[in-house]
Amino acid sequence: MDPVEKLFQDLPTPEQDEAYIGEHGDWNRHRFCEVVMSVAVSRFSRSNDRDRLFIKRWVKTVKETGDADILRCMIGLFAIDKLPMPGNMSAKSRQLIYHAWIAKGRKDEDHPFKEKKPSETPQTNPTNVSHAYLPARLTDPKVCANCAAPDANHACSACLLKLDDSHVVAKTAYCNQTCQAQHWEQHKHQCHERRAFFRATSILYEIFMQFMKRAWVVQNITDISEKDGILHVTKGARQTHTVDDLLIRPFPFHKASSEEHGIAVLVDNQALMVLTTFQPLLNRLLLPICKTLEEVHIMPRNVHRPICIGQGMNNMDQVHTVLRATLKSGEQMLMDFAAPQFGWRETVAEWNTWTSHRSAGKTYPEPYGTALQTNNLLMPELAPAYLRAGEWQQGKIIKA
Repeated sequence: MDPVEKLFQDLPTPEQDEAYIGEHGDWNRHRFCEVVMSVAVSRFSRSNDRDRLFIKRWVKTVKETGDADILRCMIGLFAIDKLPMPGNMSAKSRQLIYHAWIAKGRKDEDHPFKEKKPSETPQTNPTNVSHAYLPARLTDPKVCANCAAPDANHACSACLLKLDDSHVVAKTAYCNQTCQAQHWEQHKHQCHERRAFFRATSILYEIFMQFMKRAWVVQNITDISEKDGILHVTKGARQTHTVDDLLIRPFPFHKASSEEHGIAVLVDNQALMVLTTFQPLLNRLLLPICKTLEEVHIMPRNVHRPICIGQGMNNMDQVHTVLRATLKSGEQMLMDFAAPQFGWRETVAEWNTWTSHRSAGKTYPEPYGTALQTNNLLMPELAPAYLRAGEWQQGKIIKA
């Protein structure tokens, strides 16, 4: 068997990969590394596959770094530009089709190997399906919360949350004001808690965004542009800095084709920033109105617009961390300030509604504060150095 085909045959199949994610909430890095480490790079010189040089480079990189994430990202990004041969169901072809689907956002309607049920088939042209917002069928209920009658067009305005004045995020529906009044004693605690949660998260998000926009850690970004539904970030050569260089400065929005694209890159991989740097604010504003807070890891699904950085990194194969807030009434809500990196507009939502559409496989919760504890354990020397750098740069940051 050709060495390239053998490599793809030994990797977890698409079905095995999805089953593992469904059970563990992440993909099997150990198996990927195991397969690649067992392959001798010299074998690819005997391959007749036209992509053998690319594959050889991937394998060599993983062997040198031990980083299986690089392999997944490289396969996905390579597969996007690779047109599969009609009728070719080789292991390589199936893997490329599957990883291209992941790199493009892991969208349900585009799954290459699952037969869609009639109820799951979009009513519109699949190419026009947008995942920027959660589907209205999940967020905009039409059943009266009081009498369970259908076609309820009235809502409690106090805890109604909308985006752009049209997309409902959270809603309690009623037939009319009479039904709403009859249901008030049952609804009022949920209503008050929702309003408090929405208000607190709105304040936190504004603080987070202002901080991120003004105190961005410098990277040599030369261009941010969208192509075929993927946001591509181009970086220049790595720069060297002296002690007097300003390494924290406002984000270069002028490099992006739109502010929305700039914000997506600004918050890319910054989910843990919310749970570490901003924990004192979370403790003050959010913790008092909640029964519990949890840090939950998910594998993203139905991503509106993935991000690709350079030629090697795509955010679709990385675990994403969000905050699950259980209100005192027992209702569970999501907070995800890094949502724009996926093109998602909701930074808060009802938990079950959100996970049913945004999460691939099992969710993995950890106690609130785990990210900060891990951060403190991993950076006992780097953290003080970072803080010292922040002290002498403070004046420059404020002036910027």
